[in-house]
This record gives sequence, structure tokens and C-alpha cells, in this order.
Amino acid sequence: MKGLPLLLALSVLLARENPFVLPDHLSAPPIHSFPTLPSHPSPSPAPKAKVPQLQRDLGFIQFHIEGDRLVVRTRDPIKRIFTLDRPRKVVFDFAKSRDFGTKRLSFDHPHFPEITLGAHKSFYRVAIRLKCQNPQIDRSNLAVVCH
Repeated sequence: MKGLPLLLALSVLLARENPFVLPDHLSAPPIHSFPTLPSHPSPSPAPKAKVPQLQRDLGFIQFHIEGDRLVVRTRDPIKRIFTLDRPRKVVFDFAKSRDFGTKRLSFDHPHFPEITLGAHKSFYRVAIRLKCQNPQIDRSNLAVVCH
């Protein structure tokens, strides 16, 4: 008689198709969930003004313009940097002799319309024409920033 309740419980559990799911008439009433709020897309950031990006590679020297910053990249050592007021220019002299004719690079850019390169006896010069009033010169990175 001691095993009879165990036998009855096992027969009830095994007689059903899935012993872990209650029959419909014994199941609890459904739980009502709170309605979900409609999701609103997160506001996307305002599109930034298009920043002009320009590059020129002459082999021994590269020019990279992004926004209001122009960077000169070369392995040649810098000799001096100075500015001119009329016409407004920043001039880089590099201490390496190069043999090339004068080169003029035109850019469709509001701050840096033209770069002129010229070879001299013991150095070559890069003159960057500017259309901004107070350029900042980053001498350690060979960069010019217009505001």
C-alpha cells in the first residue's frame, strides 16, 4: 500500500503526452502584459557640413587638406618657415637639393587655392597661398590651419 500513491502519481504523469505542460482546463489564466509603447527612432545627428578633403602626392612630398587644415608630408628636413603678407602665403624651405621645374598645384578649396614648388641650389621651397587672415602654423607637424 505504501507504493500505491507513488504508482498513481507516476501513471498520471506518464499517461499524458507532455508531463510538464498542464492540460488546458487546469492551466492558469493568461497573464496580461502591459502594452508596449511605440518605439520612436532616435533622432539622427544633424549632417555635418561637407568638409573638403584633397590630396596630392608628388613622390617626395605629399599635401593633405582636410577642412581648414593643410598638412605637408615629406622625409626631407625643414630649413625654415615664414609668412608673407602680400600675397598672403606660408613658405616652407626644405634643406634638400631637388632638381625639378616650378610646379603649381591648384585646389578648389576656400582657404588653400594654390601651392607652388620651386627648386633652388641647396633647398626647395613650398609656398602655400592663403585666403584666410590669421593662419596658425604648426611647425612640428608642418601644418597650416585657417579659421
